[in-house]
Amino acid sequence: MQTHYYIHQTDFKLNYKNMKTKLLLLLLALTLGVNAQGNLQFNQVLTYTASSPQSTLYTVPSGKVAKITKAIEFFNTSNYFLVFTINGVRTVEGPYGNADGYTRTSKDGMWLKSGDVIGVTANGSGGEKIFLSIIEYNIISP
Repeated sequence: MQTHYYIHQTDFKLNYKNMKTKLLLLLLALTLGVNAQGNLQFNQVLTYTASSPQSTLYTVPSGKVAKITKAIEFFNTSNYFLVFTINGVRTVEGPYGNADGYTRTSKDGMWLKSGDVIGVTANGSGGEKIFLSIIEYNIISP
């Protein structure tokens, strides 16, 4: 014996409405539960110049992040140079075919987390200089 089930249109509309309501509530709960790690609050602008190697030019303090807004490395024609290091890693590779044989990597716009260290290393000496501009932000907990 076969049993036939009939779905009435009113049942479908009622179930569809209940499902829409449950989905909306679920999405609302998920959206409200999402939280950022913290807000950023401007702290200060820092500028540095250097003409000799320094293992630590700037360290991002605890509870802060920093953004490099401008980083200029000077290369002269004799292949003497000063270059930045970030956490001990040189930011220049070479020799690869620039006029001085080295490829520069842009640091402008780079974000640094708490504890990151910017230093300066050199190859020879010849009056090179570097310039660094940083914006430092406080991390405000939500």
